[in-house]
Amino acid sequence: MSQIPLNLASSTDYRRSNFFISDCNKTAIEVIDNWPRAWGISPYLYTLLLSGPTASGKSFLANLWQHNANAVKATDLSNLPEEKNIIVENCENLSEEELFHLFNHTNLQQQYLLLTANDSWQPKLPDLSSRINSVKKINIYPPDDHMMEILILASFSEKSVQINSEIITYLKPRLSRNYQDIKETIAAIDSYCLSHKKKITIPVIKQFFENKISF
Repeated sequence: MSQIPLNLASSTDYRRSNFFISDCNKTAIEVIDNWPRAWGISPYLYTLLLSGPTASGKSFLANLWQHNANAVKATDLSNLPEEKNIIVENCENLSEEELFHLFNHTNLQQQYLLLTANDSWQPKLPDLSSRINSVKKINIYPPDDHMMEILILASFSEKSVQINSEIITYLKPRLSRNYQDIKETIAAIDSYCLSHKKKITIPVIKQFFENKISF
């Protein structure tokens, strides 16, 4: 397996170089990089919906775009900023009525709008649903093989644990292709090894799975 170069900074350090790229998220980062070119589609030329699983990097991309577009994050949808590009994250957790009015507001004002949502989000409010179905949507997909390798290595590195390529190869087919699950499983393996005072090795990881440790 080829070596994976990582710039492992703080998870809140939203520099472009800290975003891990693979085929599963390549289109998303390209759209953010190339703003405002090809941002939306008619009739919502200024609106983009970024959709993806939990922990897939949507917030990271939103922060990159916030810097590039001089945008603000709207937390109170009843009091929207004027003459500013707007970010609204985690749409699945917000009022659908307020989101509906947001569309009308930004479209009228010709403000660029970035929405982020979980990939399973489908609004129940008919007027909002029709608008969501009319905006340009960019997906972040479940981690591919290369991203799995990156996430395994990065998750251990965040805990100051160095691992070899054999451990990554062993773990890849045993982890679900879910960003959040990968991080939580690595954390559980690390906790298991610490509590049992063992180094992280393939036999110990095998023991972890055989004992069905909760994570």
